[in-house]
Amino acid sequence: RQDFANTKLFCWLLQREHLAYIEELERQFFTEFDFRREATDLAEISSNFAPSSGNPFAGKVRVPRPEVELSSRNVVVMEYLPGETLLSYGLRMRDEIERSSMLWRWWRGFWLLRELRSHVSLLLDVQGYQIFVNGVFNGDPHPGNILRMPDGRLGLIDYGNVKRLDLRSRARLGRLIIALADGDRTAAV
Repeated sequence: RQDFANTKLFCWLLQREHLAYIEELERQFFTEFDFRREATDLAEISSNFAPSSGNPFAGKVRVPRPEVELSSRNVVVMEYLPGETLLSYGLRMRDEIERSSMLWRWWRGFWLLRELRSHVSLLLDVQGYQIFVNGVFNGDPHPGNILRMPDGRLGLIDYGNVKRLDLRSRARLGRLIIALADGDRTAAV
């Protein structure tokens, strides 16, 4: 905490235009390392993907259920999801393909590319659903937080950086995305 205090003092004295950024970074840093909060956020998001939730992606992805009563400021306890990260899977498969015969390399490479594109499409749809429908989403999705589970579903883990958008903010974000897609600079600003 003292490092942030010193940095904020430096910015306040010499570069006030950067102070807001440092304050946001400090908030994010300490939020991400409060595992009680992560357990609570994870419980909410996990319930958003429960089979009974009405979420159209509930059968395609899994978010682990936390054990909130066992979690503390220093540790989050959650359901174990089997699988390997999507990044590890892609790299492992690439290495296997590179050691294969030319025909098998072409064939398996084609199917791997198709599979990975399907996963990316699903992840974009899921993230969009979380943002625009639930208003609660992972603010730091990356390949290390995505598991390829043995049953074919994707496991979404590490909800230490959860963001929330109210309905008005979601509508504004939606209008911005549409304006950008349409190339409408006036509406985007």
